[in-house]
Amino acid sequence: LRVPSSRCWRSLAMAKVNTLELSPLPPRSAAELFARRVRRPLYAHDFDLSAPAPGHAGAAPLPMGGRQAEAGDLLDRLAAAPLLHSLGNLPGRIVEAAAQVDEGLPSLLRHPALP
Repeated sequence: LRVPSSRCWRSLAMAKVNTLELSPLPPRSAAELFARRVRRPLYAHDFDLSAPAPGHAGAAPLPMGGRQAEAGDLLDRLAAAPLLHSLGNLPGRIVEAAAQVDEGLPSLLRHPALP
């Protein structure tokens, strides 16, 4: 048995892969999928470059879970973000783009998937 070695297949381990066409997600669901798959916390700086960057005074991660209003704010920001719009709310593209959000990416506004 041969396991594909590319990065996008490693997370599947030994799972069977079937081809299935998925339609675009509603904006809120696309935002939730993205938020759950990113590899670092999201900050206001991810949506507004004038906001404090991580590591600077006043920068705090935007909450994903916990209180509904706080989590809703993050999901609303993501749903309106240029990045998710450029991905067309397509699940595969969202998962690929989220995997690129790590400590090396200073802001979602600098994401390589943006035109």
